[in-house]
Amino acid sequence: MLTPGSEVFVLLGGKLRRALMNYRAITAIETQSGADLFTTLGYARHDRRPASVVIYQALKEGSPLDSEITLEQVSAWLDAGAYRQILARIVSTLQSWNVPGPGSLAPFVPTPPEVIRRALFLAELGPGQQFLDLGCGHGEALRIAVAEYQAGCVAGFELNRERFEIAHAVLTVAECPYRLYLEDIRAADGHGSEELARADVVFLYFLTSSNALLRPLLEAHVKRGARVVSHEYAIEGWPRWKYEEIPCADRAHKVYAYKF
Repeated sequence: MLTPGSEVFVLLGGKLRRALMNYRAITAIETQSGADLFTTLGYARHDRRPASVVIYQALKEGSPLDSEITLEQVSAWLDAGAYRQILARIVSTLQSWNVPGPGSLAPFVPTPPEVIRRALFLAELGPGQQFLDLGCGHGEALRIAVAEYQAGCVAGFELNRERFEIAHAVLTVAECPYRLYLEDIRAADGHGSEELARADVVFLYFLTSSNALLRPLLEAHVKRGARVVSHEYAIEGWPRWKYEEIPCADRAHKVYAYKF
């Protein structure tokens, strides 16, 4: 687990540390564990500053959206136990660098860990199998696939360099066997076709229109017996193998599973 006390975390530098804080905050909201976020990650202990100062500076430096926030506001929220207000502010900060980049199939929105776990269960990911995430973000699905489902190896594609570097750090600390690519899965000279051919389970969280763009690539390279699971958006024209709605703190999340 990557924590503020680890050597790798310290070496990441301020920018990636703030990005990880945003990611952990999103996860905390989705699992309704916001009250434990600051004590679990130990921001104040690691930085040797009050938690209010650490949070305030992360918000101020992270986005112009928080240019009006004050240290007094953050301190008042902490004193009142108003963790959700702080986390909501961090979500707003995240949105400022959440705009899809060139070639992106969808904006970056992390899949809640409980949805990842259920999706991998529905896909029947088993020990030693190959798992592929087509937009791996910070690498959470890859980490869970190895740590909790004993996947033999995991691979991920990511277009955003910051998220790509975070995924590298997370998977290195977790000691996962992995392959990561800072490239478009559709690149003609890339690794997309070979990774699709290897995969026993493919995970994606894009838009319906993006799934339609990827469908020919999947049909051309995914091997017989492999499973494709899509968070939230169906792959139109494919018969469902399994479907489930997973209740979370924010809403019910949909998972579509297909078998080749």
